[in-house]
Amino acid sequence: MASGYVSVASAGVLAADLLAEACRPGPEVDLRLETVRGLAADLGRRLASLAEAADDEQWDAEIRTRMDEGLELAGNDIGTPIIALANSDGDKQGYFGPVITRVPPGDQSLKMWDALTAMMDVPGFWELKRTRTERPEFGDRPDV
Repeated sequence: MASGYVSVASAGVLAADLLAEACRPGPEVDLRLETVRGLAADLGRRLASLAEAADDEQWDAEIRTRMDEGLELAGNDIGTPIIALANSDGDKQGYFGPVITRVPPGDQSLKMWDALTAMMDVPGFWELKRTRTERPEFGDRPDV
């Protein structure tokens, strides 16, 4: 991405986070004008911070190191995300993905995670992919 720019996806996630946070205190349907102005100002500050970070080299070495570690485990012909963890024998492995359009509900998330970790134990597992048929749905951020 060009210097001083922020991806549309990043801007969308930030805007959704801010709106979700503003609506968290209660069931109000309408936001007051001063709340909307505050959200817009906060979003602008955060987007500017992201754009400035694109030119800040303080994290470059750490990002390169972690990306190199992921590529060493998963292969150099992939992108992100990369999941890296130890299989049942304790050998650290990695692969590209998963790429999902929305976070599945609790039980489905656990089933998916169990399946992903089980694939780490299959030496010949290589790739699993299908054509994307829907756009990502970011949904609500979980409380952590």
